[in-house]
Amino acid sequence: MPSWPAFLPQQPVYKDINVSGPVGAAIRTNMDKGPAKQRLRTTVVPVASPIIVAPITQADFILFEDWFYNDLQMGSLEFQMPHPITDVMKSWRFDLSQTPYSITTIGDDAYSMNLSLEIMP
Repeated sequence: MPSWPAFLPQQPVYKDINVSGPVGAAIRTNMDKGPAKQRLRTTVVPVASPIIVAPITQADFILFEDWFYNDLQMGSLEFQMPHPITDVMKSWRFDLSQTPYSITTIGDDAYSMNLSLEIMP
């Protein structure tokens, strides 16, 4: 399984982290009276974790795109990277139902990269 690119820090400097709980693991049914009923639909779901990595250079971005298109087969494969809070190695993938990544200029040869990621169960 591919790993987070070696040319970027193995624990990137995260400008912004947004880790949430699992969505879609349970089903909720409203009742005519009383509280809604809830039950598990599945015990494993990916957890959405969009991350902003900054700053990176133009050279870093060129290498990142090569890794994304070739090593991850256009973002379809999972990769290994430490969790940004717990530092535990996790399997990640890009959420291809959204824009998988975007880049914004923040200075002279300095960019911010938004990644739409999911932590895999």
